[in-house]
Amino acid sequence: MGEGGAWAIVLGIHPVFKSFSINMQEGDMEKLGIRKYRYFTMTIGTEQISHGEKEMAVADKRALKVFYGSYPFLVDKGTWIAFDHPDGYLCIDIFGWYDFTDPAAEAGVCEGTQVFVSCH
Repeated sequence: MGEGGAWAIVLGIHPVFKSFSINMQEGDMEKLGIRKYRYFTMTIGTEQISHGEKEMAVADKRALKVFYGSYPFLVDKGTWIAFDHPDGYLCIDIFGWYDFTDPAAEAGVCEGTQVFVSCH
């Protein structure tokens, strides 16, 4: 974890709901200053490279505004949400009851994709 945010990796995609998980936990979010019931930014489509002593993000970047909370989510349908999974990772989904979206496809991620998580 560095200044301004942290890199995470997509661990997997749920076979039915198509939500995806990243290798961050509640403690990681707290270290970044990201609190529950607040929004954070997840940048997707980035590539982590080293340039001297600095790490930089390049390539096609796309930022998602994500609400970090727990059920019941009091957000509008279509809002990106994140919640802690009991197995120790963060789940990312699109809020909407009985709405057959494919959050992984909409975000453009697959297993192994790097994402950058930062305060909103």
